[in-house]
Amino acid sequence: MAQGGVQVGRKSPYPEEFRRDAVALYRAAAEKRTYASMAADLGITAESLRTWVRKDEAQAAPEGRDDGVSTAEELARLRAENARLLKAEQEWQLEPDELQRLALVAVDPYVDRDVLARQIVREEQQRRALDGSVGRWGAPDKEP
Repeated sequence: MAQGGVQVGRKSPYPEEFRRDAVALYRAAAEKRTYASMAADLGITAESLRTWVRKDEAQAAPEGRDDGVSTAEELARLRAENARLLKAEQEWQLEPDELQRLALVAVDPYVDRDVLARQIVREEQQRRALDGSVGRWGAPDKEP
């Protein structure tokens, strides 16, 4: 570890690339493996691997957020992205009538239209009956 440009402690016997790969392997295991088991596979100590992972985490998320983006700018960017995604989602949603039309087109060669029409009428009647009964659940009982 360097302080003020001066090397402190001893130099690691492992090259930087090996340490980065070890950290990547540990993370790729989605932290389902312990430091000890992963380190044993790599021929290093668990404490070395733990230290490398912690250093990598510290470098990945510096406390000062010195990336030139303020919190307000980041919030504005995220809100804009959220709005864009919500708009895209709405564009892909289809109305029930459109879904029914598309389903009819898809099954047309395989379905007897009269049977299908009767089934649609039955389902609509069931839906209305259910809507009527569900609406009465929260209503107070009326005395005759």
